[in-house]
Amino acid sequence: MLALVATISACCNSEEPIIEANCLEQASSPSQSVDDTTYNCCPDCLVDPEELYSAAIPFDYSAPCFDPNDNNRIAYYRFDNTKFDIASEIWVFDLCSGEKRKIVGNALYGIDWSIKDWIIYTADDQQIYMIKSNGDSLTKLTSAGDYNRYPKWDKKGDRILFQRQDGGLSKLMLFDLKEPNPDTITELTSIGAWNWIGNSQISYVTATWDASTGITTQYLKKFDLTTLQSTLLHTLDIVGSNSNILLSTDYSEGDNSIIWCAYGIIGKTNINTGSYEVIKDAFRQESFYDAVLSKDEKNILFDLRSRKIVDPCRYDSDYGLYIMGLNGNNQRRIKIE
Repeated sequence: MLALVATISACCNSEEPIIEANCLEQASSPSQSVDDTTYNCCPDCLVDPEELYSAAIPFDYSAPCFDPNDNNRIAYYRFDNTKFDIASEIWVFDLCSGEKRKIVGNALYGIDWSIKDWIIYTADDQQIYMIKSNGDSLTKLTSAGDYNRYPKWDKKGDRILFQRQDGGLSKLMLFDLKEPNPDTITELTSIGAWNWIGNSQISYVTATWDASTGITTQYLKKFDLTTLQSTLLHTLDIVGSNSNILLSTDYSEGDNSIIWCAYGIIGKTNINTGSYEVIKDAFRQESFYDAVLSKDEKNILFDLRSRKIVDPCRYDSDYGLYIMGLNGNNQRRIKIE
């Protein structure tokens, strides 16, 4: 299928300069994971294991993103487990003041926040909308295709990338808000985990399956919109488990690298050399789904699912938002109440 030394705005009242990280500390609490060696979900079940929806955990939080103008504000999905709706709500949360605001209630796929303060997402009609972070000016952007999913803003907030499925073919589309119709990037069909690298390149993932070995190989690549050429950065194999399935990418301009997220690992790839490192490993009871870089490029915000076995074929899940440093240290959970 994407410098924070300045003081924060008046949302935190203090006579002394306060760096934005302090607000993040206030809005989060240490939450280091511990491996649950007893977790082994239903190895002998004849049917899929049943997930319970505990009244003690009414909401799932996922798909976080930062306000590109303010590291103290994030947007995210909130899913109400007590209603069993298909769609999620989108909320905006000020980490400094604690203020929260629901802006839509019908989101399905993707969320991104532009430098011009537009939040973009796919609604339950499979079309793409944008809305201001205060909930004003809801605007429908697409009206064609069977599915239009996971839109991503460019750095200037003028163009979006999104996937359109039409007639069974998944195509990557480039939509300039100044133009009436999106363009199809014909070179990029059936891809995943796309995002912008600056304003002229795209990070994305493709995959092939070897029937003789049963191994799926994923290819992390970059695509140049000027030359229309792709470059392979590295491969990542899936062997015997889905933990290495790449789900999202983000871009670090500071060290010219791609931050990527799979179910079981969060990693970083150097765009010049293709060398990569694992930043964070999930434990057996955990899964990652999205990882985004803070705009000061000091922290990674991600959503984590933690499962707990209730009995041999039933489990309960907790989906929360977490933050950590670029080397995987100081993991903290965002406190959303």
